[in-house]
Amino acid sequence: MHCGSLPCYGSSSPSSPGCPRQEDDLRAGLLLEQAAHCLLALQPPHVRKFAFHLVLAGLRYDMCAQRSLAHRVYRRGLVAVRRGGSDLVEQQYRVLQHA
Repeated sequence: MHCGSLPCYGSSSPSSPGCPRQEDDLRAGLLLEQAAHCLLALQPPHVRKFAFHLVLAGLRYDMCAQRSLAHRVYRRGLVAVRRGGSDLVEQQYRVLQHA
């Protein structure tokens, strides 16, 4: 099956926003979230890297208009870094709330 025959791919060009770009962002967010959970399984757990990967996943989810997923990963990262003192996730969560 040729991708051009699908309605999603038919009129999309690499420079215009469309389904392929959103799918890439969604897939990237999912992979970043999975990588974050792998960082928690290490001994010792890498909590700050976990939170940073969740921020990156949240940004990818936000880029493809998946606000509920972005909120979910930001909240999870926020809980993790509140213990560590980093405010990166907190800043991103505030930006997302005001958008």
